[in-house]
Amino acid sequence: MVNIASANKMGVLNLPLEYNPGKFKKILGALPFTIEANGIRILDHESIDYSDIVSVAANSVYLEILNRNNAVLRLNCGLKAKNYAELIQIIKNENSEYENYSNELEKNNLNNSFDFVNNILEFRTLPYVRATAYILKIAIVKNLSDIHFEPTESDKINLTVRQSGEIIKVASLEKIKYERVAARLKYLAKCLSHVDDLPQEGAFKHDNIDVRLSTFPTDNGERISLRIINTIKFLSLNSLGWSDEHAAIWLNTIKSNRGLYIISGRVGSGKTTAMYSSLYELSIQGDHLRAVTIEDPVESFIPGICQASLSSLKEKSLASAFKHILRQDPNIIALGEIRDADCVKEVLQASLSGHLILATFHAGSVNETVERLKQMSSDENIVLPGLKGILHLELKREGLKLSPEVHFAKISENKPERVF
Repeated sequence: MVNIASANKMGVLNLPLEYNPGKFKKILGALPFTIEANGIRILDHESIDYSDIVSVAANSVYLEILNRNNAVLRLNCGLKAKNYAELIQIIKNENSEYENYSNELEKNNLNNSFDFVNNILEFRTLPYVRATAYILKIAIVKNLSDIHFEPTESDKINLTVRQSGEIIKVASLEKIKYERVAARLKYLAKCLSHVDDLPQEGAFKHDNIDVRLSTFPTDNGERISLRIINTIKFLSLNSLGWSDEHAAIWLNTIKSNRGLYIISGRVGSGKTTAMYSSLYELSIQGDHLRAVTIEDPVESFIPGICQASLSSLKEKSLASAFKHILRQDPNIIALGEIRDADCVKEVLQASLSGHLILATFHAGSVNETVERLKQMSSDENIVLPGLKGILHLELKREGLKLSPEVHFAKISENKPERVF
């Protein structure tokens, strides 16, 4: 049994582990070395990666390491040679296992991929760092938009994700291990990793994605939500499943008109993606388009568009930020989401003064969009004059596939009139 490396109460090895031979052993040729998570470092410069190690064994007082070139490295480490050999073999096996899990992500379905999270949490080396990185890797490969850690019981955490607008439960985690993963995520997001009784928000980059973190204390523990922000992949409306006819009608309408156009739908229906794609298509059609977005936060990054996140502005209110952006003389203003009465008031007044505004809005239908805007507005008499059209999105399930349904209505004679 390995006992040379100190471990915490969870059995996790504390690395790096340094071997420093005494003066007498150095005279006999013993070299200092360090066992790290990714390899063995000798004399602070030569390093052997675990993936290059074919076998490791103890021979008397020597640690013998065979590499892929069939060269044998012999390290004199005295009576603890066997312990070091066992330790290196454990780390090598775990590194290999982790690489296999990562390489199989493309082939495995979503639930099978998350099954391995609990396996990784049993590792002796870097279990929480690796489990966190593996979860984020799944998010990239499987195109997840959200990941939720939900403490529904006192000793168990449900792990759910959003994929193509659908919420899916993928795994359960032991609470004590989840708390270490939560601390890791908060550390990455520059939050206070030891605080779990106050809401916190933060953000960090991982590979080619941005991750927004939000925490919220509950009676059973800390709830964590991750929003995964990718560079937008579907830049054309056609690639979102729109017909050529519908895409052309929508783009020609907003390109040649002014006023407020709402993109409505339920959570995960693709409102923001449709808004981004519309802006991108307009930007490549004209050289003089000046489009600016105000979002909370920016959800994807698109070329040719100026995007601002409320978190980076001194003005924390969407309505306040909107007033300032009007002075920048943009052709199009796009709002991440209309959420309150102040914002409704500002966008309607701006639309009546001749600005083109796109905004997303949570609603279940075209008519519900109109009614909710009237309820939120302090003066419902300006809603229909300022509102010029509603693009409503839904996702319909056809077997295992989710297909988009797109509805567009213009406001004519103070009521919605369906175009398609």
